[in-house]
Amino acid sequence: MKFRESWNGPFIDCVITKRAKKQPTPNALKKSYEGRLPISEEKFKDLKALKRFCAAAAKHFFDNLPHGQRIVDDHDEEGAVPLSSLLTGCKRVH
Repeated sequence: MKFRESWNGPFIDCVITKRAKKQPTPNALKKSYEGRLPISEEKFKDLKALKRFCAAAAKHFFDNLPHGQRIVDDHDEEGAVPLSSLLTGCKRVH
């Protein structure tokens, strides 16, 4: 096959071959948690401001996101709740 990269550029030769069959992925991703993890109150407020640009179904999804206190990723930040302490309602899948 020949093609051009621009309207009046030179023709470039290209060989087209048959596609290889799709190989199954041996390491399929597995869920880490059952249930929904909570997001921080700050993220929830930001999403509330941004959801005005979303469709109705997306607004419903964002309104029903679990959210909580000031959540951090298990760092010792004063006044913050570690994420691991909020995962009691979420069952970890092994």
